[in-house]
Amino acid sequence: MKAVFAVAGLWSFLILSVGFGHAQEVLTREEALNRAVDAAFILDAQKQQIIVRGAEIKQASLKPNPFITADIEDFTGSGPYSGLGQSQISLRYNQLYERGDKRRYRRSIATQDREIARVEWRLARLNIMRQAEQAYIKILTAQLKLDSFNDQVKIFEQTLNTLEMHQSRGQTSSLTVQNARLQLLSARRQVSQFQLDLEVSKQELASLWENADVTFSIDARELNQLPEVLSLPEINTAENPDILFWKQQIKRSSESMSLEKAKSVQDITFNMGVRYLQGTQDVALVAGVSMPFALYDTNVNNVRKAGAAVNKSQIELMAAERLLKRQLLLQVQKRAAAFTQVRIINAELIPEAKQTEAIALQRLEQGIANYLDVYAAQSVVANFSAQLITELQQFHLAQSEINRLTAHYDDAKAVTATIELEIQEE
Repeated sequence: MKAVFAVAGLWSFLILSVGFGHAQEVLTREEALNRAVDAAFILDAQKQQIIVRGAEIKQASLKPNPFITADIEDFTGSGPYSGLGQSQISLRYNQLYERGDKRRYRRSIATQDREIARVEWRLARLNIMRQAEQAYIKILTAQLKLDSFNDQVKIFEQTLNTLEMHQSRGQTSSLTVQNARLQLLSARRQVSQFQLDLEVSKQELASLWENADVTFSIDARELNQLPEVLSLPEINTAENPDILFWKQQIKRSSESMSLEKAKSVQDITFNMGVRYLQGTQDVALVAGVSMPFALYDTNVNNVRKAGAAVNKSQIELMAAERLLKRQLLLQVQKRAAAFTQVRIINAELIPEAKQTEAIALQRLEQGIANYLDVYAAQSVVANFSAQLITELQQFHLAQSEINRLTAHYDDAKAVTATIELEIQEE
């Protein structure tokens, strides 16, 4: 038994040594999210994708290149054309003229692709912030559990001291003292486990910014900070990136259909040049025009395909809006349920349970209560405390999902970053 206490004491000493050996930084939720965003490689990749789309816009704005053709006629034949004496050499400059505003539609499609890339960047940023926030909530939960059980250990130590004093007076049995000692050991083991859980949670968060340093600390009281009343969140369908993504897809599909319609209009190629007549050594101007004859391929099937793509994007938009609202309603209900439970546990259950525990401890010291009464009261307090922490965690996790669904963190900083990308593209 002494060996067990020695191990527990050594573990506590190591924990304290780690804690006091470093000047720990107090990490806030906002700082945790910002670090995760700054270290996210996926956002850097998305930025490059936006730059790629910007280059595609410029490329789509270019006219078709002209081309030069050279012809030689009337050579190596029969009679007077047996040599090169009657040959004619032509050199022409050709230019394709696109009809139906094809170039404008290509540019518009490329522009929509860049807007989609920007929305994808915003979505990736929101997902990273949600991941970081939920990792931070796990740390808050682990820290609060650790603090709660540390408080319980102090009470169990007080109870054991009282029972050992009663045992020395012959007022209680050694079995009762042994049970109290086992309860204390069990609580200390849980404290050790929660300490390990806390370190793992810190490592999970720190891994988001590629840092192995977990010497930071957090203020666990943040988990207890709930609003007085719950406000009903709303989705800004005009700016929400989950909705905006599909709206941009509809615009792109519409422009693609316009381009396919424009492709049914045949382009014209103009040419102009000079011809050298070997026989007379004269030079003459030549000009011409050519245009495909749309006898077989009128591009009608590609127009139908593009039209179906527009309808598909519209249906996907409606499905995305419905899914987003359903997910938001679910998280609102989860948050409200946890909020209600926290209020009940805090206002009714824990105060009464702690009062009962205090009365039992007082009577134990007076020798008018047995250890089973104290153990029952302490178990109730421990259960309610654990339930409270669980409900607080559920509340904050639901709130983080609401923040993601409503694009709560899609703020001015993201807009500023987008503007910086536009500068880079120029």
